[in-house]
Amino acid sequence: MRRGRCSRHSLFVMTIPPQAELRPYRVTENRPIAEGCFALTLEPADASRPVPPFQAGQWVGLHLLNTDGTEWARAAYSIAIAPHEYNGSIELGIKREGDFTARAESLLPGDMVNLQGPFGVFTPNMHAGRWMFFAGGIGIVPIRSMVRELAASGVRGDIILFYSSRKASAMPYAEEFRALAASHPHVRFVEICTGECPKGWKGERGRIGRKIIETYAGDVSCGEFLLCGPKGFMEDLTQTLNALGVDAGRIRRERFS
Repeated sequence: MRRGRCSRHSLFVMTIPPQAELRPYRVTENRPIAEGCFALTLEPADASRPVPPFQAGQWVGLHLLNTDGTEWARAAYSIAIAPHEYNGSIELGIKREGDFTARAESLLPGDMVNLQGPFGVFTPNMHAGRWMFFAGGIGIVPIRSMVRELAASGVRGDIILFYSSRKASAMPYAEEFRALAASHPHVRFVEICTGECPKGWKGERGRIGRKIIETYAGDVSCGEFLLCGPKGFMEDLTQTLNALGVDAGRIRRERFS
C-alpha cells in the first residue's frame, strides 16, 4: 500500500498558547501593604488584550522594561485578587528583596510593564468541602486569592487560614482577613507571630505545631491542606500534618522565598 506524500507547499503554523503571549500593562497604583511589602495594581494598556482568565492561586510573569521598551528582567509573582474580581486589572503582592523588587517598587502610575500568563497548578479543589491554608510571610498572596474566591462562592465548608510571620508588622492583608473572619460564618483566621510580637499581641506565638492545628482545625481527617511559604516552613508543616494522619494526597504546596 502506497503511503501519501506531503506537498512541499504544505503550510505549518505554530500556535502560541494565549498564556505565553506578552501583554502590555500600565501601572495604576503602587502602595505599601506591610513592612517590607508592596502591591502593584496594573491595567491592560490594550483593553482587547488582557491576561486570560485565571484560577485562584495562579501566577504571572512580570517583565520590567528599559526606557526604550526592551526587557530589563522578569520574575514570577502570584496574582493577589480572586478570579471573580477580575476585570482585566491585576494586583501583585511583592516582598522587597533584591534589585528586581527595588526596580518594581520604584514604578509610578503610568509606567509600562509586560505580563505573561497565567501559569501554575497551586489551585484549590473547589469541591474539597473543607480547606485549611497555611501561609508563611509573603506566601499569603496566592492564598489570598483562594480564600477570597472560596468565601465569595457560597461554599459551606470551613475555610481556616493559619498565617505565620516573624514580625506582626510584616503581614500583608492581615487586617483584611480579620474583617473577613468577623463577617463570614465559615472563615476562621489564625495569626501566628514567631519573632517580634507587639505589646498586647492577641494572636498565637511560635511555630505552627500540632497543638495550634488541633486547637483551631479540630478534625483533620477530611479536607484539603494548602501550604505556601519558605522551604523550611513547609517541610515542618508537612511533617506535622503527616504525624496528624494527613496523607500526602491532601497536601498541596508552593514554595516562596
